[in-house]
Amino acid sequence: EKVLTLAQTSFHATEDPQTRAESCYLIGRAYHSLGQYDQARTIYSTAVSLVPEFGLPHHGLGQLALRSGQPKQALAHFNSLLETNPDNLQALKASGSLNLALARKDKALEHLKVATARDPLDADAWIELAEVLERVDTPGALSAYTRALDILRAPPSKGGARKEVPPALYNNVAVLHMAAGELEASEKMFTQALQAANVTLPKAGENLVLPNKEAANIVFNRAQLFEAMRLPALACALYQSLLSLFPNYVECHLRLAQTRNQQGDILGAQTEAKKALEVSPGHTDALAVLAQLDMQTQRWEDARE
Repeated sequence: EKVLTLAQTSFHATEDPQTRAESCYLIGRAYHSLGQYDQARTIYSTAVSLVPEFGLPHHGLGQLALRSGQPKQALAHFNSLLETNPDNLQALKASGSLNLALARKDKALEHLKVATARDPLDADAWIELAEVLERVDTPGALSAYTRALDILRAPPSKGGARKEVPPALYNNVAVLHMAAGELEASEKMFTQALQAANVTLPKAGENLVLPNKEAANIVFNRAQLFEAMRLPALACALYQSLLSLFPNYVECHLRLAQTRNQQGDILGAQTEAKKALEVSPGHTDALAVLAQLDMQTQRWEDARE
């Protein structure tokens, strides 16, 4: 409130547009921090109208647009800030994230590469860069995720707190190692992911206990690693454990169908594919699996249908 009072005094004490715009920005930030978002939006807009090339108010307007669920408008504001301040890290990261969400991958890649170059110790920026690279450059994505992991696992500075590594980060690194055929490295990362998620894989006769659905995704991917390691029984046991908790987990039914088929159990494979269709009628992958199984058994009409 003291900042608000001082900024208002500064605004009324001058006719200089730049000084008034800067005062408006400070007033807007004060209202913003007090949770008075409508007032903040009005004052930020006043600052922009006074000096259109003054970029900082666009940062506040971008944040407010995000809060209101307007990603395109938010992106426009962050881009306006970058036109006058191309090295603004917060705007670079926000623009990268929004471009990714809006499927503008090239722009997302451009801004996040600049952000990681400007601040190589920003783990969040490396993670977001990796999310973009996953679609176009798997080795690059693995490198970016690993960089984020190294930053978060680095010993804290004296008196600092150790940073927490999200289970999803370990999971993503594990999945990319698996895709690259690096199964041992993948297994190590999945072990870390499960520990971070507080999940213990069940032994025979035990029930799977999960704290949340995110943990289910890690267990599902671990089951796929069992498949890659040619341990189908272990993979199937995990898929079935997941289905006991989430009966509508379509992907588990489909993986079971593929595994059963590889084991020569075509009837079992068809049963799982049909269960997937019961959960999600018209599911294209389930229909494709059934068609494949029909062709294997030379049921040509059923496969065509």
